[in-house]
Amino acid sequence: MATLTIAEIAQRLGLPESTVRYYRDHFTDYIPVIGEGRQRRDPAEAVEVFQVIADTLRKDHGSAIEVEETPNRMFPRNAVTIAEPPQTTAEQQQSHYRNLRNRLRLC
Repeated sequence: MATLTIAEIAQRLGLPESTVRYYRDHFTDYIPVIGEGRQRRDPAEAVEVFQVIADTLRKDHGSAIEVEETPNRMFPRNAVTIAEPPQTTAEQQQSHYRNLRNRLRLC
């Protein structure tokens, strides 16, 4: 998979790097990313997302709401699912602690 830096994306789009960084920071839900910090790269398909954002802002001086709506219709959000810890009942917790106490008595 080909990855690009912000500078490379800016060059492909003919935009200043600072503008592309602004788009990246304000529309993170739509822009795919690989890595973190200085190792952060975007897959080549991110260029299309940046282009849609730029076009929407240029068109009639699009508002941030328009920019949110347009990629929302065209691209999936980068959702991260975090599993919640299983819920335990008070009875399960008491049983667990009783078992621990019993094991400690056997030692």
